[in-house]
Amino acid sequence: EALVREGPTVIRYPRGVAGHSPALTASVPAFPAGSVDRAAPGQPKYAIWATGDWYGKACDVAARVGGVAVHARYLKPFDAALLQRQRAAGLTIVSLENGSVAGGFGEAIGADVKFGWPDEFIPHGAPAELERKYGLDAETITEVLTHGNGTR
Repeated sequence: EALVREGPTVIRYPRGVAGHSPALTASVPAFPAGSVDRAAPGQPKYAIWATGDWYGKACDVAARVGGVAVHARYLKPFDAALLQRQRAAGLTIVSLENGSVAGGFGEAIGADVKFGWPDEFIPHGAPAELERKYGLDAETITEVLTHGNGTR
């Protein structure tokens, strides 16, 4: 997509396993700025907006809590129309980001509940271990949303 896009593009590579990427072809479709991919099981209570490599975690959490997982493929501009429709439907907006919560994506979209790294030095370690330590694993996020009344 970056090859066919006219304008600057930032690609962030996560530490660890990045997952499978399809081979590049000359017919790579261009996605309109602000588009998102959606996964909507049942009647949702939460709209879980995730950035980058945490979209899979958002799908996992959404399936556990009865939510919609939104893949925020673009941070700027994000899909404000979708966010507005979800707010109007009474959904609790949750953000999951593999970055600092302070000044991050969750703040930009005005999420009701924000999950991300604290604004402090994070020690070196395996991503899964650090996520558990800081309460950013799917199990802890599910627990907070289901038993913590969605507050954080």
